[in-house]
Amino acid sequence: LFAGLLTWASERQAPSRIWLLSTGLAIGGCALLLSGQNEAIQLEPLGVLAALTAGLAYVIYAAALKRLTQSHPSEEVVALCMMLGAVLLAPLLLISETGWLWDPRGVLIVLHLG
Repeated sequence: LFAGLLTWASERQAPSRIWLLSTGLAIGGCALLLSGQNEAIQLEPLGVLAALTAGLAYVIYAAALKRLTQSHPSEEVVALCMMLGAVLLAPLLLISETGWLWDPRGVLIVLHLG
């Protein structure tokens, strides 16, 4: 949803019919998932806001990468973005519990992601 709205706002390009259909189906699917009579499902407003914010942040990241790779080599752009993210997140290592990184499963996760 955010990708189509951002493209529409920044490039003055209206979303295609396929995008509108697929977005409508995705929203409808979410509505169906939440429309059941199951009382155990409770939405946490802060969680919904966090999910929407994460989605918007990813769309902004992807749009910025698209524009930057039009004028710079893609490898350099991605490397710079990853480095910037690492630098911004590095202070969290000082305040977070990192013991799980050293058990066998943690090492496998680090190797997989790295």
